[in-house]
Amino acid sequence: GDMDKYEIPEDIEVAFCQLCTLLSEVEMIATDLPAKWSHHMNSYFQDVKNFIATQAIDEARHAEVFRKRALAGAGLFRASVRGEHALKGILEADSYSEGSVFLHVLGEGFILTLFRSSEYISPTPVEQRMFQLVMQDEARHVSYGLQHLKYLMDNCPEVRPQINGFLDEAERRIFLLSERSVRTGFVPMRDVLKESIKVIEKLFEKK
Repeated sequence: GDMDKYEIPEDIEVAFCQLCTLLSEVEMIATDLPAKWSHHMNSYFQDVKNFIATQAIDEARHAEVFRKRALAGAGLFRASVRGEHALKGILEADSYSEGSVFLHVLGEGFILTLFRSSEYISPTPVEQRMFQLVMQDEARHVSYGLQHLKYLMDNCPEVRPQINGFLDEAERRIFLLSERSVRTGFVPMRDVLKESIKVIEKLFEKK
C-alpha cells in the first residue's frame, strides 16, 4: 500500500503503534455509548436517534482504522489499565446526558486536540491524512455534544448541580489518561509535557 513508500525508524513506529493502540481503545468506548442509549430513547426524538446511530458507525470506523494501522506496522501493544479505568466512567453514567457530556464535550474534545497534535507529528503523509479524516467526524460529535449540553442547561436548570459534579469526575478521569505511574508515585503532567515536547522536536529533526 501507500505505506510501503516510506521508511519509518523503528522507535518512531513502535511509539506510533502504541498511540494507535490507545486510540483504538478510546474509539471502542465511543462506539459503545451511543449504542447503549439509543434503544432507551423515545422514537419521537428520531433526529437524535439517527445522529447517534451515525456516530456509532463513525467511531467503529475509527477503531478499525487505528487497529489496522497498528497491525500494518509494529503491531498492537498492551492496553492501558489506567486508560481503561478512566474510559469506563463514560459507560457508567446514570443518564444519556451525563454520558454525552463526558464523551462528547470532555472526552472527544480532548481526543480532538490529540488528533490535531498527532497529525502534526505523523511520520508519513498517510497518517496525516488518516487524522485529518477522523478529525472531521470528531468535530461534528463535539458540536452536537455542546448543543445538547446547552439545551440541557437552558431547559433543565435543576440538573446543573448534578452535571457539574459529573463534569468534575469526568475531568479527573480524563486527566488519568495523561499521567503515568512510577514506582514512587505519579509523574507530574508538566514533566510529561516537557518530555513530550522534546520527543516532538526530535521527530521533526528526523523528518
